Amino acid sequence: MIPAPQPSRRPERGRSNGRPFHVLYLSGSFPPRIGGLETMGAELAAGLAGRGHRVTVVTESMDPGAGPLMLDGVDIHRRDFLAALDARDVGRIATLRGELIAMAAAIEPDVVHVAFSPMTAYYALGARLHDTAPVVLTFYAWWPEIGRPGGTVTRRAVEAADWVIGCSEATLREVRASFPQVAARSSVVHNALDHPHDAPPGGQPMPPVVVAAGHLREDKGFDVLIEAFRAVHPRFPEARLLLAGDGPDRVALEEAARPLGDAVQFLGWAMPEAMPSLLDRSAVVAVPSRVEAFGLVALEAALRARPVVASAVGGLPEVVDAPATGLLVGPDDPEALAGAICELLGDPARAARMGTAAQARARTLFTPDRFLEAHERVYERVTPHTPAEANL
Repeated sequence: MIPAPQPSRRPERGRSNGRPFHVLYLSGSFPPRIGGLETMGAELAAGLAGRGHRVTVVTESMDPGAGPLMLDGVDIHRRDFLAALDARDVGRIATLRGELIAMAAAIEPDVVHVAFSPMTAYYALGARLHDTAPVVLTFYAWWPEIGRPGGTVTRRAVEAADWVIGCSEATLREVRASFPQVAARSSVVHNALDHPHDAPPGGQPMPPVVVAAGHLREDKGFDVLIEAFRAVHPRFPEARLLLAGDGPDRVALEEAARPLGDAVQFLGWAMPEAMPSLLDRSAVVAVPSRVEAFGLVALEAALRARPVVASAVGGLPEVVDAPATGLLVGPDDPEALAGAICELLGDPARAARMGTAAQARARTLFTPDRFLEAHERVYERVTPHTPAEANL
């Protein structure tokens, strides 16, 4: 069960210079669930609302024990989309489609924004939301469905979209490779996070603590990290690996780490508000993913002035500017990962300089204002203008 966060108020961003939009945002998951998709959905919804837009979120039902999430200016509606599909409950699926159709007709959105997953694509197509308003489709993650040929839901969702967004250059390249027809109606909007005002300034050597965070599943590569840490620990006996997260691989990972004793600690889920203090304990943040569309943990680390050792996959090389802000290694290479971690643990001054550079870069390139303004430009592009608006 995911613990309930406190109701949140996000700082109001600069007001939009353009016309206000009503955005219907459809996502398979949303806070208080934890993950990159959830984080960026909340950043987008709350950020747009803070800039004067109206946002209606439709998402999957929460764990009953999670409690409500409150975002100023955002209407959040939850439905049991996944349970209906898992049960193959044709009647419930049809009801949910009907509810989406009725909601879209009632609120008359200017834009339907779909955070892609096979589930959201299925429901958006079934409810013919593309007949309601222009559709923007964002890929926040890499899905195997993207590369599959034939008449898939993914292909039809891409074809129905008026604009396609990738959260990284790497992600958009993959989408364009599978669907070349979207090249002229697609763009990159990098993920972004608010600049934390209490962030350490960087430049200070830290104790030899390695932090990693995420879903404990195969694609995140934490088994590679634990194997790498077996080589790190003899060289740095005082080093500790703190692993935040949970998931289907936790038991196997704990077993693999058992010979290292208390040098490896499994912390369970770290709520978003706890991540800054966790990252502040680290000398190095490890992101050993096998697949990664963007790498939000790497950005969080940069904002806390921490260097990152990451796999050179997906969008991670766009977040980690090696060797200035961190080091990149090949995926599934525990020896290279261990070598990079030891390199930084053995040179704390260099690691601190990397953290300082990472923070400065993140505060310039991955800002909420740039993120929100990029979405506003896309919405402007796909929505029709009235004659009066066209002359403004």
